[in-house]
Amino acid sequence: GNLDWDEMLALVERLTADWPRGQAPRNHPSFEPQPKALREFFDRASQVYTAFMAPGVSARSEERYAARVLAEVLGDPDNGRLFWRLTDTGLAETATAFHHEFEELGVYFVYTQCDPEREEEVAAAVREELAQLERGGVGEEELERAKLKTATSLVFAGETSLSRLFYLGVNYVYTGRYEPLDAARRWVMHLETHHLAELLERRPFARALEFRLVPGHDEA
Repeated sequence: GNLDWDEMLALVERLTADWPRGQAPRNHPSFEPQPKALREFFDRASQVYTAFMAPGVSARSEERYAARVLAEVLGDPDNGRLFWRLTDTGLAETATAFHHEFEELGVYFVYTQCDPEREEEVAAAVREELAQLERGGVGEEELERAKLKTATSLVFAGETSLSRLFYLGVNYVYTGRYEPLDAARRWVMHLETHHLAELLERRPFARALEFRLVPGHDEA
């Protein structure tokens, strides 16, 4: 609802003044991506489910909105590159991507669902699209579409009390700051192609872990 952030913090501090206080340290071990391909059988599966997980940016990084827009370019379920390559052509039932931020790390998720006979073809197509994105970058037109879609989704998510409260809480824990919805929208809309190019220069998708869940039993 319509609240004053500073007033709300003061109220919470007053209401919790007699609560026991202590430290809540977090352990952040070093992390190095391990590119590999894993394949597991699942006897109740009827289709192949594939996930590519690549290193992204953390919730504390100012690049987090650029990473979300980059994922939107790739995996918008209605208009992303994977949609036109895989879903629109009938190769896969689902092909999408998104970016999720954590306190010290972020991750790009690319997910597909397809018939077993299309397993290798779909996986190869995804790898080609990821490589092409890293080589060629993002065009102005698709960037503008992705920015508008991302900004709209942020605003819509803020229209429900639960979603807005969750966003505010997580963001405050990670950054110690209150971020108005309009500020988040401005962050997204000011992005230019070079912001996404800077992310792609790190070749995140070349360091992806590929995991497939396939129908059947492991005879080994």
